[in-house]
Amino acid sequence: MKVIFQILSLCFLGLLPQKGYSQKNWKLVENKNGIMIFTRLAFSSKFKEVKVVTDLPGTTKQLINTILDVENHRTWVYGVKQAYPIEKQNNSPFIYYCEYSLPLVTDRDMVLEIKYSEGSKNQQAVMEINSIPEKLPEKKNLIRISKLFASWEIFPMSDKKMKVTYILRVDPAGEIPAFIYNPIVTRGPYKSFMKLKTMLQ
Repeated sequence: MKVIFQILSLCFLGLLPQKGYSQKNWKLVENKNGIMIFTRLAFSSKFKEVKVVTDLPGTTKQLINTILDVENHRTWVYGVKQAYPIEKQNNSPFIYYCEYSLPLVTDRDMVLEIKYSEGSKNQQAVMEINSIPEKLPEKKNLIRISKLFASWEIFPMSDKKMKVTYILRVDPAGEIPAFIYNPIVTRGPYKSFMKLKTMLQ
């Protein structure tokens, strides 16, 4: 059963903290291979949100292009069965569909909108990902995840290195109790960031 919740915890991409919600109360729960993972109980939710802080090789442009290349998410985003663009423009927003293959329980899917600002050289880039479940009709035999919002903050450190802060909050939907989901919510993000580091090298 642990594998199920590892997959759900990663769905790309968490919610930004609500206005007025404290930026504190993060607890460091994992720190290895240069990846620090924090959790805290999400605002008005029984599920924990996750924050990942790490340094990545490459450039801001490389990272943004990797995230926008949704058809290849299955190679590094833990649990993704398929993903494809729905509305693709030269600039943001960018809308895509993704599906997760889950053992023992019904597969999940979601429709996500990405908005981003690259910034100029040596400046912070920001990306936000928001669920828009009504964009596509729900599919049979899949549970639509309707509550997800993520943020990426990318700070260039040099021409070939950047510091990234990623925050994820998601309601996995369906009959998944928080007491099972919360203790293992960090495992999926850790595996994905390890693969992401390798891809960007």
